[in-house]
Amino acid sequence: MPTPDSEAVTTWLFQHGQIHHGPHEPAAQAMLALLTQASALGLQRLDMNDATHVWSARSSAPGEWRLGRAVTWTALDERVGPWLDTGES
Repeated sequence: MPTPDSEAVTTWLFQHGQIHHGPHEPAAQAMLALLTQASALGLQRLDMNDATHVWSARSSAPGEWRLGRAVTWTALDERVGPWLDTGES
């Protein structure tokens, strides 16, 4: 079983409908569409999981979302939790 330190965590920064940080992959494009809908609903935080990963997103300013993806919640929280919550590394 992998440890949180060895698990890959991927992050993105979306600003005004564009990826400003992170890999440009189909999953990121799909999440951008979801986050755009979440913004329209006035949501500021989303925690989700699919068959292979957990995802967490936070909006701290209009049009801006920070998004993280990992295999486990522990890895996500330990590796990028503060960045997701406050924008600080």
